[in-house]
Amino acid sequence: MVRKSVSVQLKDFLSTNRGIYNSGELQKMVWVNRDGTHATGKTVSRRLQELAESKEINVDHSKGSAEYSADPIIVPPKPMKFVVIDGERVLV
Repeated sequence: MVRKSVSVQLKDFLSTNRGIYNSGELQKMVWVNRDGTHATGKTVSRRLQELAESKEINVDHSKGSAEYSADPIIVPPKPMKFVVIDGERVLV
């Protein structure tokens, strides 16, 4: 039986299980290397970075940690804040 690489497994998982996954969640899952050994969290993290750099998956760093998805990740804009100075609204 031919085993898939960790990169292919990750890409397949994200394509099949739609949603946004934190890097830590994906690293804690059990991924099996081609030689039958379990991939370390560091290896999984590296493979996720490689897939994101090659634009095969999407990554968002806006919440302080990497979040990955097969779908485009839409980050809502920050709300605009105004204050009133001398009777006029000023954008802060």
